[in-house]
Amino acid sequence: MTTITGRVVPGDQRGRLLGFPTANIALEGGEDIDGVWAGTVWLPSGVRYPAAVSIGRRSTFYAESTERLLEAHVIGYTGDLYGTELRVDLKAFLREQIPFRTAQELIDQMHGDVAHVLVARESWETTVGVGRLGPQRWDEERVAVATGLTS
Repeated sequence: MTTITGRVVPGDQRGRLLGFPTANIALEGGEDIDGVWAGTVWLPSGVRYPAAVSIGRRSTFYAESTERLLEAHVIGYTGDLYGTELRVDLKAFLREQIPFRTAQELIDQMHGDVAHVLVARESWETTVGVGRLGPQRWDEERVAVATGLTS
């Protein structure tokens, strides 16, 4: 498991506009962890939340961006985290960073990413060593139920 700590900085509010507000932490180095992850965000109070975590350069909106960000969509949290020091545990690698042609394609993918986080969370307490090289098979039936995409 990889853990990242950092202070939440203001972003461009794009996640909020897309329906997935994020807590942003500026990063330097560590590009080997770029991608989308299932993770846990720990607040300073010790309360933890599941999170869909994107790490990279936001290629859908910024083709030439050199700024790397950790963007955590903290599932179930609705408060203000600006200036807060967070601990983010990366638990399971979901997918590589890819540019999307439209905002709607990104939104659709984000719904799937959140569903994967919620399904993966069920096994975190019983699975050891989950991560980029660990178990990455998802129960597609449970994901379909979580996203409402059952046939």
